[in-house]
Amino acid sequence: MKPIIVVFLLFVSFMVVGSFGGIYFYYLSSQSILVDQSENYIETISHSRASHVITYLKEQEEKIKILAFEPEYAELLKSPGDVELREKVQNKLDRFVNEDIFLEVDLWDDEGKVIASTTEELVGFDYSNLSFYKKGKNNTLIDLFYNPTYGIEKNTLGIVNPIFDEKTGELLGLFAASMSLEDFNKITIDRNGLGVSGETYIINQNSILVSPLRSHSGGVLEEKIDTLQSNLCVAHAVNESSGKIYGNIERYLNYNKVMVLGSYVYMPEMKWCFIYEISEMETFNFLRSELLKLALVILVALSAIMIFFIFLSQKIIFWGSGVKAKIKKDRQVNWLRDIRNGWRGIGLAVIVGILAILLKNISDSSLMDPLFVALVIGIVLGSFVKFDNSFIPGFNIMPLLLLPIGVVFYGAVNLKFKEFVLVDPTFIFIISAVLISYLIAVFLFSTLFGLKDKVSYLVAIGSAVCGASAIAVSSRAVDAEPDDISKSLIPVFIAALFGLFILLPLLGKFLALTGVEYSIMAGSLLQFTGFVKMAIGNLPATFGDLGGLMSLALSVKAVRYVALLVLVPMFGSFIRGKFYVPWYLWAFLIAGLTFSFVPALEIFDNSFKLILDILWSIAMAAIGLNANIKGLFSKDGAKALAVAVLAFLVAVGVFLGMLFGLRGITL
Repeated sequence: MKPIIVVFLLFVSFMVVGSFGGIYFYYLSSQSILVDQSENYIETISHSRASHVITYLKEQEEKIKILAFEPEYAELLKSPGDVELREKVQNKLDRFVNEDIFLEVDLWDDEGKVIASTTEELVGFDYSNLSFYKKGKNNTLIDLFYNPTYGIEKNTLGIVNPIFDEKTGELLGLFAASMSLEDFNKITIDRNGLGVSGETYIINQNSILVSPLRSHSGGVLEEKIDTLQSNLCVAHAVNESSGKIYGNIERYLNYNKVMVLGSYVYMPEMKWCFIYEISEMETFNFLRSELLKLALVILVALSAIMIFFIFLSQKIIFWGSGVKAKIKKDRQVNWLRDIRNGWRGIGLAVIVGILAILLKNISDSSLMDPLFVALVIGIVLGSFVKFDNSFIPGFNIMPLLLLPIGVVFYGAVNLKFKEFVLVDPTFIFIISAVLISYLIAVFLFSTLFGLKDKVSYLVAIGSAVCGASAIAVSSRAVDAEPDDISKSLIPVFIAALFGLFILLPLLGKFLALTGVEYSIMAGSLLQFTGFVKMAIGNLPATFGDLGGLMSLALSVKAVRYVALLVLVPMFGSFIRGKFYVPWYLWAFLIAGLTFSFVPALEIFDNSFKLILDILWSIAMAAIGLNANIKGLFSKDGAKALAVAVLAFLVAVGVFLGMLFGLRGITL
């Protein structure tokens, strides 16, 4: 690669880093102010709502103590066979239900058997094994009560009050009542002052839901909440902490795997945890929208500068060389003639491509990337079988025909702009720095080793963006030969294997990375989407919610796809010595925009992904069949491997520098 190209790319990279650095500095300054304001708001909401719940429960406790203080109850417990007294007590109990004070009222003896109840069929029922009975024998108890015999509501707010003999102090029995959850739930599901995404709910000491969630009405006394705040609060209940405890404001994934800011209040009276959460996106939505506008302005300005330099590329990039890159006349190919004459080669490429997809589905392994597998099978067959001229036209025509079509499906499946906006600006800053470091490292090492320009471009885009898919997208733009594609894809694959199985696990262990940090590292560094999934899937359960971490890593990985909109025309322009944007890149952008903002089209994602795999696997099979395995073991192949691995190590170093520079600030 010519030194002037490296200088040009360094100049553009420094402009990008400087611009995003300025945006990020502004973001951190603004975020610190918003965080303080948000913490005060969350603290106020959580404390006031928790106090409201406690006050309500104490009111019910006082009410039950007053209503349970009737001498007839103690007399009936002493003389359960007194029919006249039983009828008198029954009338008193029925009055509480008729006046809508309670849903049900029982009188239990000291052994937990029902001797009087507003629900006649409960008389004689034994509650002695119920923890509600055991805990209520000493003090007034309020808790969510599951009564398997109660037909009106499955879950009710149960209250029991022990009744003692005034003379001996002996336990005679318990006054038990069931109250409707309607009034209790009104406090937790009240939306006033919570914002659009704000939510409050209560869990018990076993992390089991006590109040309904906004996302669904079920789950009370059934669903377990496993989040950072729920675990911290439950730890207080397990340790028998006394006194109300207020949790710190934390940033974490909630039960719906959404990043939230939340706090908790531990209520020792019931050993319950009151939790308040609000979406982080809503909290910083205004700031992020302003940052997005600022970033777009800067990107437009940078794009204008880059286009200006690319238009002058004949004088700048090729200054003093006297020779421009020669481009094949592939646009003048006779499509019908080559398809007709090369049907044997087309058929063989189709068979190999389909075989690669079948191997992927049978193995169900992320290592079996169908594009890579198809390329390797094609190279092996092409190296050991000498194909005559009836095959070659088919091998040549399939990449020219299928790669551009596949780019459209690639944009529809992967270029999700609405998801990019949801990614934390901190992560985008890290992704941008890592991506630029990949490019600079590849270009510098390529210049140092004297690697062929086309191969270095493919290694750069394959490393920085998305492995085989990115190489497939850009191969037409840089007019790559089959050998160029094989020399770039296989080294990128080997570098990715090294990272997936050796380097990233070692870094995660010895640097004590959190689940979020490891997910960002995998999404920012690994070249293949399947490898990102495998990296997170291999994490132990101790890292927490693997589903949420997988979603985070793939979101980070998806942001890298946008770079294709810049890198493909840039490298194509470098090769041609003039400004060049391939037509299929416009189709790539339009497909991405359409499928991002028309939700109804999401149903086609899986189908389009299959079509994409078929098209590109066949194209890669044809490329492999037309390549020469000797090139992989040549000096150029060794150079490409060295460049891919060294660039990966540089990107890892940049990521770690960014991570430890920002750790404790936002991550």
